[in-house]
Amino acid sequence: MIAFGFNNIISGGITGEVMFMDFYTTGGAEINGKIRLVVSNATGTLQQTVYEGRTEKLRADPNDRMLGVLMPLSSPIALQDDKLLIQLYPDGSSPVTIDYDGTDTGILIPASVYQ
Repeated sequence: MIAFGFNNIISGGITGEVMFMDFYTTGGAEINGKIRLVVSNATGTLQQTVYEGRTEKLRADPNDRMLGVLMPLSSPIALQDDKLLIQLYPDGSSPVTIDYDGTDTGILIPASVYQ
């Protein structure tokens, strides 16, 4: 079992871990748009959105808890055949190709694994 998010206890309160995403095209341009984190069943017939936000907000320094988006542990929990999905809806109507080789694009999503 696995879930998006991770809980930290700071100053007696529960907070999440910083989430960071920065997408670039193969041409080196930043991709702006809407991001959704979704838990889906194996067939994709049931999807539950855990987070929805803009890419611009997720570009804050991943080490800065004051500026970054904090992702606490959240329901639902993905079971054996379920999927954790990152859905990107870029601005504009033109198709984009994400540069996924690691030079520019960066993704840091806290997750909790249950054993």
